[in-house]
Amino acid sequence: YILSQGAVPGFKGLYGCPSTVLVSVNEQVVHGLPSDIPFKEGDIISVDCGAVLNGYYGDHAYTFEIGTVKPEHKKLIDVTKECLYLGIEAACVGNR
Repeated sequence: YILSQGAVPGFKGLYGCPSTVLVSVNEQVVHGLPSDIPFKEGDIISVDCGAVLNGYYGDHAYTFEIGTVKPEHKKLIDVTKECLYLGIEAACVGNR
């Protein structure tokens, strides 16, 4: 899809990365490589994708819950999402 839009994958080839999409499972912090290991009930999966188009580097990650996750994991996901939106709301030129 990235190539069909005239963009270039952001991660593939960067520091030897073999993948366009990065997948982190559970305790893996970020930028894990995809594998053939199936996801299971209760896993938390972060999917990260980057692309370069017209000199702009876009990078997006999203966390998915596989089935029902532990309450403490659900709380972490919810609180970090809330913090993201509060940060976006506070973002403006000159604000630090």
